[in-house]
Amino acid sequence: MELRRYLTFQKIYISNAITNNSIKDDATKFGSYLKSVIADLKNKIDIFTQYNSELTDIIATIKVANDKTFKSFLKNRGEKVEYFTAFEENDVANIVSKLDDVIEKMGGLVCKNHIY
Repeated sequence: MELRRYLTFQKIYISNAITNNSIKDDATKFGSYLKSVIADLKNKIDIFTQYNSELTDIIATIKVANDKTFKSFLKNRGEKVEYFTAFEENDVANIVSKLDDVIEKMGGLVCKNHIY
């Protein structure tokens, strides 16, 4: 239930990012958020080993979207600056679709301890 709740939240959050256009308007914040989701999912693979393949697929889909928009450069003093350019809606929708597939396999969306 813990993993299903986490994935449900991510699906809703990422879907809302498409709707409110933050995937384009605040791409660096969104890309950084997705990086943290990747880190979370990598940790969850060790706990929820029965979903290793599914979580690995979600991670790969997120990485495709992030890699397409990630940019970096060195400032004058050698300081590395990292940022993300606008995400394509289709790439982010693929993340939502992967999340949805896994959530459905687990029994459906969970919201406030209710199953939908």
